[in-house]
Amino acid sequence: MEVNYLRQQADEINAQSQQLAALLAENQAAQQSLDALAKAHAAKDAKSDAGEAWLSPIGAGVFARAKPSGESVVIEVGSRVARDATPAEAKTILAERSQAIEKALGEARAALTQTLRRMDALGSLAGMQ
Repeated sequence: MEVNYLRQQADEINAQSQQLAALLAENQAAQQSLDALAKAHAAKDAKSDAGEAWLSPIGAGVFARAKPSGESVVIEVGSRVARDATPAEAKTILAERSQAIEKALGEARAALTQTLRRMDALGSLAGMQ
């Protein structure tokens, strides 16, 4: 009975870990995009050109052409509240988020390991009886 509960708990922790890993990857991709934006903005300043248009996702597979200024971005700061920030500020916010996600991911992995060890211990006890 307890083994079934632990198996279900392990499955839930594993699902949470996968979600956290996906969120971490999304954060890292956003940081890379901010780096690309900074490079594009620097190249624009060097050429004093209008810069290249980017494809910005609108949703449902629809994109809009946009020419980012590189001077500011809009970043969600929580509870669907967003604010303007410089790319450097946005990178700092994303780095802080990544650290929090990595911490949560580490805790989830530790909990999964503990749960699996408990399952193994119960399996060993059942085999001894």
